[in-house]
Amino acid sequence: MTAPLQARCKVHINRGTAVIVRPGVGVQFNVLPHNAIVLPLPAHVSPGHVLTALAAARLPVPIDELTASLNYCGLGPDAAADIVDELMRCCVLREYPEQHSVPVLKSGTASDRQIAALRKEGISAHLVDSPATLVSQARTSVALLPGNMFLPADLHYMLMQAGISHLPSAAIDGSVIIGPLVVPGVTPCLNCIDGHYGHQDAQWNSIRMQAAGRPVTTDQLHVEAASLMVASIVARHLIPWQSRGCLPSEIPEILRHRTEIRLGDVHVSSTEITADPECMACKMTKQLPRPRSA
Repeated sequence: MTAPLQARCKVHINRGTAVIVRPGVGVQFNVLPHNAIVLPLPAHVSPGHVLTALAAARLPVPIDELTASLNYCGLGPDAAADIVDELMRCCVLREYPEQHSVPVLKSGTASDRQIAALRKEGISAHLVDSPATLVSQARTSVALLPGNMFLPADLHYMLMQAGISHLPSAAIDGSVIIGPLVVPGVTPCLNCIDGHYGHQDAQWNSIRMQAAGRPVTTDQLHVEAASLMVASIVARHLIPWQSRGCLPSEIPEILRHRTEIRLGDVHVSSTEITADPECMACKMTKQLPRPRSA
């Protein structure tokens, strides 16, 4: 990365990171000993001044501005730049890549909460009223489908035919279900997932039809949890992947699987979905030149 380009990049402190003074040493990030990352400071540098400079990075800030603020604390330009680099390597600071507004398909409460959760992460997002609008906009961002585990066939084929990558999520069965990311023509699709469940339950099609035809019974706290988890994954995995060019070989591992978080006992399971060689939706999209999210 060239110096001018690096200066224009923005960074922010990883959400949930405590920044506190470590007496006689400098600044500490995080609280518990096994999570703590310690930044030693020269004796002439005030930890309080450094904390004030770092506070600006709670929201995305250009690297050159953060470096200049640390320099003003008495660290010197080279030392300030080295500190920023080291904090990025330690994942205390995260790059905030430029991104398109993330489209969220309207689905009532789930989509409203998803938009709010994304904006808390500093991510631009907008509601899309209908699948037809989603397709016509031809956005370059992955579409989020909150509250949509069982897509109607017409919506599924519309997304696949248009080459629009999509990430489903929902609060169901007392759990939060996320993923996998569907990249048409590249990864298994939601029909392939149906086939996976069909192998486990001979009456799956009947169960699925009933579940899709009526509102899913969910606790609103679970819906809120789902929206926050998806927003975190979008910020930490999806957007960085998009900023690197959406290479199929670099799809983040967490997006390749269906993840289930059972909230009652905090049990997490992950299921890898394999492509169904007979899936008509996948066959239809194999010849697409590239997905629109790429």
